[in-house]
Amino acid sequence: MLINKCYSRDSAADRRVSAQVVLALASVIAMAAPAFAASERTVERAGSWSDVIADEATVWVVSTQSGIKVRVAPMPDGSSLAMEVIADPSVESQDASFSAGEFSLPLQRISTSQQSVLFGTSIPAQSLPSFIHAFTHERTATIRLGEVTDEISLDGTSAAVSGLSFYAQEHRIALPAPFATGDAPVVPDAATEQAAVSPADPGVPTAPAPPPSTPPAITSSCRDNWKACHDNEDLMNNYHGVAEARAKCQEEGDRRAAFGTPKWPGFWSGGSFGHFDAGSDGPRTGRLTIVEPDAQFQNQFGAMAHSTVLCLYDFDQKTVQSIQISPN
Repeated sequence: MLINKCYSRDSAADRRVSAQVVLALASVIAMAAPAFAASERTVERAGSWSDVIADEATVWVVSTQSGIKVRVAPMPDGSSLAMEVIADPSVESQDASFSAGEFSLPLQRISTSQQSVLFGTSIPAQSLPSFIHAFTHERTATIRLGEVTDEISLDGTSAAVSGLSFYAQEHRIALPAPFATGDAPVVPDAATEQAAVSPADPGVPTAPAPPPSTPPAITSSCRDNWKACHDNEDLMNNYHGVAEARAKCQEEGDRRAAFGTPKWPGFWSGGSFGHFDAGSDGPRTGRLTIVEPDAQFQNQFGAMAHSTVLCLYDFDQKTVQSIQISPN
């Protein structure tokens, strides 16, 4: 079975979203933000960014550039993102900031050790659209530590972009190019639009349009109609019902767990069920096997075992037809 991975992207026209950035207290960040632990493993690396799982629980997206480390992870309750900047201990400034385009937020100095100095903040849910828009549009960000500034890059093929794109898809946020797919409706210019809506001259009779000689072709887009998608990849990347399919497959996986609660990849890794079986023909049959190759299910001994989950989903009926869980 050939498995492909897709990256969800929102293809709607770009819209600006402004929100006030709420800065959490440094003490709250220090206590609530997920922290790196002894158990760490990199699950995806692309460009200058990596996905790192700490203690088999929290997924951080991490990058080290210009001598500083930037890492971001969702808070445990999902209410915000925790951002941390780790710099050389020689940095003495208490004043720091992160900015990308018009988006900016201050960073609080949290702690200092012989190895590094830690700055941090939280990005609340209402500010996430602005953060995603600014970072993905600019593809660079500036870290300012006192009088020193460093620029970090957001590689367009990185795990970070995959996660941001998935988050945008789940929350119906329109991403700017180059992350949008470019199939937004064409907006006519003023002259064309005026001509289209102007009434005909009253002295000239309007002839009725001839009846069509052939049935009209499907004019809806893949985003609205799975039958209009070109192939499985087009369906997975662009059809709006895929988010619901992925959620229902995860819910069914939770129900099928024999012990405990399964663990699924977070949105920084593209979320659960971001792969598909290339051997099935979704646009023709309305059914597609979507795959999660890195789920974790508890076994009878209480240990978490990495497993692959195959979920056959019917887009016409909007139901899970079958699910198969196999230890890796």
